[in-house]
Amino acid sequence: MSIHHQLRMTPPIFILSDVRSGSTLLRYILDTHPKICSPAELYLGQLCQNLYWAVYYSLGQTYTVSTNEERELLALAEVRRIVSEMMNSYAIAKNKQMWCEKSPPNLLYLDTLKGVFPDGKYICLYRNCMDVVHSTLEAQKFGYGPMLAKYIHREPENFVAALIEGWTDRITSQLNFERNNARSCFRIKYESLVYDPAETLEALFAFLGVEWNPAILETVFSTKHDVGNGDMKTAYSENIAQSSIGKGSNLSRANIPPHIVDRMNQILAELDYPVVGPDWDTSPSPYIKHHHDATKRKPLETTQKTSSIEEVFTTYVPRRIAERKDKLHDINAICKFVVSGNDSGVWRVDLTGNGNSVTASDGNAHCTVMILDRDLLGLVSGKVNPGEAYMQGKVRIEGDPDLVMRIGQVLFSPN
Repeated sequence: MSIHHQLRMTPPIFILSDVRSGSTLLRYILDTHPKICSPAELYLGQLCQNLYWAVYYSLGQTYTVSTNEERELLALAEVRRIVSEMMNSYAIAKNKQMWCEKSPPNLLYLDTLKGVFPDGKYICLYRNCMDVVHSTLEAQKFGYGPMLAKYIHREPENFVAALIEGWTDRITSQLNFERNNARSCFRIKYESLVYDPAETLEALFAFLGVEWNPAILETVFSTKHDVGNGDMKTAYSENIAQSSIGKGSNLSRANIPPHIVDRMNQILAELDYPVVGPDWDTSPSPYIKHHHDATKRKPLETTQKTSSIEEVFTTYVPRRIAERKDKLHDINAICKFVVSGNDSGVWRVDLTGNGNSVTASDGNAHCTVMILDRDLLGLVSGKVNPGEAYMQGKVRIEGDPDLVMRIGQVLFSPN
């Protein structure tokens, strides 16, 4: 059987999750499997919705279609054909047999996705609400996207309450979808994924109908994954981190209106999470497991301590480039670093293949990274995750962010 025929017979996979709930981590794991490819966020739900109406009001108006039901069926079939052709071609190019899409905004288009892909397999990924809110506040330094903005606009004086309200609306829709499509849905919780990945993933892969090999966990972060929208922190990780679980206990319960707490707690209880009770502000999160968390980033350079920005660019960066020549073939660009602080300067890293030079100079570049000296030293030492630094506003970028990510993975990734 050819891979083309297999792809036509293989149902698509969708990770359904709210923002900041671990969908990028799960995408990396699935993408590591030899039979599954999972790109960055493609927003297929919105694409399907837009294509549906485009077909409905074009081909659906032709003389061959006479009723609304026929228009709907035609539109759904045509959208499935268009999207499947694109995604199957992607899977073939990756030498894979199945594809998975993970955009959180897909939660806004669940009925459309199910109508277009009735045979699809849907992974329902959940995370504790208070941890989601804490992670969102920590990461969204440049504003809130469409999924969150309307709630922030509604309650601009109380971001925590606004984000909880948004979470309850979206998770209510997700739970309703799961109830109505139980046979095609598999529930997984972020906490189980990071605390007990082998056991959790074995059951997930059985649901997907592919073999599970625990060795996949050893290569998740060394495998090359396509860049794009998602949690940038995951791209620079070296293991499955547990350290973010329970951070929501740092958020005060006192300023959350009672009716919002009550609605959140109903959903938390349904998902078998501890509820946010009166003692939330005085005790650690009850979901934290008290065992070793080996998530501290290792120093990137063990042979010599880098203590100045000049050493970063005259010693550390050239050495990383020499060590990772195999990762440079698809970059072919110049990246400029504008370092501010007491140890400031401007440096150009030329990866165009002309000797891959590093010079202390200004000039044209394909992309520019602006960063404080202490934060750059933190990246080099491994104490700071580059993706996390970007989300927290410690790194500013001019130019193509995907290009900066690829360069950053060469210079600052542990793998």
